[in-house]
Amino acid sequence: MSRGLHRFEVRVVVSHGSIMPRLVVTLFLLMICTLVGCGQGKGDITGKVTHKSKALAGATITFYDEFEGPPVSSTIKEDGSYEAKSITAGTAKIAIVQPLAISMPGVAAPKTTPINPKYADREKSGLTLKVARGSQTHNIDLPD
Repeated sequence: MSRGLHRFEVRVVVSHGSIMPRLVVTLFLLMICTLVGCGQGKGDITGKVTHKSKALAGATITFYDEFEGPPVSSTIKEDGSYEAKSITAGTAKIAIVQPLAISMPGVAAPKTTPINPKYADREKSGLTLKVARGSQTHNIDLPD
């Protein structure tokens, strides 16, 4: 049994000779498959995000699955690496957001690398990934 899927058992007694109970059972099982995703599965993604070949530390990468499930985000580490877990298998759109550089008296503002604002919008970023079940690596180098 794959991770993320729940096991359950349905017992139905169908009397012989009538198609109606079989139809009800078939529709019930179809509805259950639809509600639980019927094997879409989940994928775990690791990789590095760079901007012009330099690590994009401190930014956040977010994956939005095609089924409008909850987005999955990960903070990008100093070396540019990230790890995002349990993304629904299928095509995911990706957004990358830089932290706001807010200066406060006595506190240094975080260092950020300016990137094109289009990457903050999953619809405009142009970044997608075909997420498969299991683990995979996806590195991104932002050119502008």
